[in-house]
Amino acid sequence: MSFLPKYAGFQNHAEGKYLQYIPDGHLRGNLQYSSDQALTPFTKFEIVPDKDGKYWHIKCCYNDKYLASSDDHNRFVTPFVSKPSENESSRPCTMFNIISGPTTGTYYLFDVSLQTYARRCTSSRIHPNVLTTRYRRDENRHDDKLVLLVDFENIIRLPKYLSFKNNDKFLAAHTYYDSPYLKFKADDIGNPLVSHEIFNVGDGTVRIKNESTNKFWRRDPNWILADSNDQTAHDKNTLFWPVKIAKDKVALRNVANGRFVTRYTGDGKVDFLNASSETITKQAELEIYEPVISRELCNFKYRTMDAKIYDEQVLTMATEEAVNTSSKETTMAISLRYLEESSKTWESSLTVGVGIEASIKAGIPLLLESEIKVSYNFEGSYKWGETISETKEVTSTYTVIVPPKTRMKVTLLATKAKCDIPFSYTQRDLLRNGRRVEIECDDGLYTGVYTFKFDYQNKSLPL
Repeated sequence: MSFLPKYAGFQNHAEGKYLQYIPDGHLRGNLQYSSDQALTPFTKFEIVPDKDGKYWHIKCCYNDKYLASSDDHNRFVTPFVSKPSENESSRPCTMFNIISGPTTGTYYLFDVSLQTYARRCTSSRIHPNVLTTRYRRDENRHDDKLVLLVDFENIIRLPKYLSFKNNDKFLAAHTYYDSPYLKFKADDIGNPLVSHEIFNVGDGTVRIKNESTNKFWRRDPNWILADSNDQTAHDKNTLFWPVKIAKDKVALRNVANGRFVTRYTGDGKVDFLNASSETITKQAELEIYEPVISRELCNFKYRTMDAKIYDEQVLTMATEEAVNTSSKETTMAISLRYLEESSKTWESSLTVGVGIEASIKAGIPLLLESEIKVSYNFEGSYKWGETISETKEVTSTYTVIVPPKTRMKVTLLATKAKCDIPFSYTQRDLLRNGRRVEIECDDGLYTGVYTFKFDYQNKSLPL
């Protein structure tokens, strides 16, 4: 079995589009080669080896389900199976052989049960470019079944506006012999020289523009200058791979020479940015800060249909007894007191960065017996990614019929569980340069801890 990353994305070789889960519309639930971006909440898949180490299961990270071919004439490959199924003779079977292609990083997805390739659909106007195994092996065009595998373990999304810091100094534009270099020299994040704008390229790389020079970073020959006017992503000297080190720390690897940018002293330049480090040294670790004065988060839209409930456990919340010493059956009311714990967290499932105190207005999803309902609003100050926990004492009154000369033991059971709900939202920032910017985001993830499914159980006992 060849080495494959734990998390990956798939790019169609013919069209260059990335495979993504479709959350809405008539193609909802299908996988389609239609995304221009490698890194979205819908393009991430987990690659899981089978028990024998021969084949693979592919799990869609968005809905936490395994891929398998449908049992109809369409044979769409969709994420609908809750657990891996390794019986080749029964449907659905979730095993795929991921076969190396003709060039490095290219692969074929082969359905083990059906003995045919998974490829994009090219014969249906209603289902264009969806993943399917409907074609015979001899019908499979080479480019339609060949995919480029994107290693998600090495891809992160950076915030739109950033300042970088190393050795307790911010990276700032610095003129040296009439050329705009980058140097670690500033103390104040409000300095207009230290703000940079991030532009995501579809494959996961980024271009970075210094806001004071209004030019993109460029390697020349290894020094990084903020002097490029190139509006395309064709010059590899202007492209960088972000690598996550910690929640608030990244490294940047230049695509052209494959080396990390680092704080470097040489050729008369002190603490300048230079793409020369083969490894992530301390000088190559960049602390990231968002040059934001204030932030507002609003317009939360929860995709409750795609919620994931997990870590369920049944708890005994309270136990009380109703005692009937009389010779007649009687109805008695008892009070059961218990502690109910809950928590809520809003965060990004993709973007790294330090949590910023924000003004937030959002509905709160409630996990009920058979549905998720967004009810009351949370409004106030909130640090992105922070968990708000609450414990409250609850008294429940329960009425029970007790036979004569009997003790009735009443036990209140409940289920405690976690629930992840993806959501989109609007982010409104006031930047330190005075600009107000509004960004529509689709990478929100709400995590709640709930207590639900309350169940009273009665047990008769003799006096």
